[in-house]
Amino acid sequence: MREAAKMVLANKPLFVGDNAGHLWYLSALIYVYVLFNFAYQFQQVKLISFIGIMLIFLSFLIGNYSWILGIESTGIWTRNFLMTGIPYFCLGLMIWNNRLYLLNCYKEKRQVIFWGTVVLFLVGLNIAEKFYLAHRSGLNKLPSDTYLITPILSLFLLVLTLKKDKYGVRTNLGKRLSVMGKQVSTGIYLMHPLIINILIIIMHKIKLSHQSIAFRLFPIIVWGLAMISVFILNNIKAKIASGK
Repeated sequence: MREAAKMVLANKPLFVGDNAGHLWYLSALIYVYVLFNFAYQFQQVKLISFIGIMLIFLSFLIGNYSWILGIESTGIWTRNFLMTGIPYFCLGLMIWNNRLYLLNCYKEKRQVIFWGTVVLFLVGLNIAEKFYLAHRSGLNKLPSDTYLITPILSLFLLVLTLKKDKYGVRTNLGKRLSVMGKQVSTGIYLMHPLIINILIIIMHKIKLSHQSIAFRLFPIIVWGLAMISVFILNNIKAKIASGK
């Protein structure tokens, strides 16, 4: 009964091992779609959006910054439709509704260079925040996947994908990021635990040191292999669909 409650309220998958825990994302996405369907029907999108943005700050307090409240957090508190699904869906909706205003920040080349530099700075700040929180808590794995910098960094990255040139055509960078997001992002998310497990087995077999360059580049390697796997699977699926 307790596990069923976790599934309904916190999107914890039932009947799967720890390696499939990331599938909470699928049911959370369904919850969010259903909620916003009702919100549009009853014209309450602005209210839900406001609540969603406030939930971002609450997710910090019960997530990686739970020490401020003197409580010990776990991943299930933040990896669900309420603390991650709704807030970031609302952030995306806010970006889309204000896209014309936001795109004014990228009208000229020098502005693109400036905001690109800001993005790189935010990436560094995000990494520094992670290391600070890990050092303060003494944990190798923090309870939440999002940090204070995450929403701001997401905002700038998403706006970059909307960037258009002076003729109103989306730039090559925007096109590539947009296509990649549509075609492979979900597949990468679903595939990455399998890639991680395979690599860990290989590393143990060859007794690879934790101090090795390969181990330090582990996240990048996982991302790259997952993306390649998804591209291959998409090509196979396309060939099957076309009957070739």
